[in-house]
Amino acid sequence: MSNIQSGVVPVGNQNGTTFAKEVTIVFPQPFPKTPTVVANTLQQPGLPPIPDAFTVSIVEVNTQQAVARVFRVDVTPPQAGGWGQDLQLGWIAHSW
Repeated sequence: MSNIQSGVVPVGNQNGTTFAKEVTIVFPQPFPKTPTVVANTLQQPGLPPIPDAFTVSIVEVNTQQAVARVFRVDVTPPQAGGWGQDLQLGWIAHSW
């Protein structure tokens, strides 16, 4: 039987010199087997469109949670790192 769960978790801002932040996704219900997880960033609600661009990598998954690494890709060092908006992460997980 197929099991699908989804949600949105806060990423927040990332001030400082780093362009990356890790976020833990806790599944509402544990999966019977390790799921496949897909995630994408969501701009802070209520802001006008801004040019920030991000990529997301799922770096760890088990039956209870996943860890996503969010990385800003529209600026490069030596510019200041981070981002000011209250970023969110939308995710979906699927297991058979």
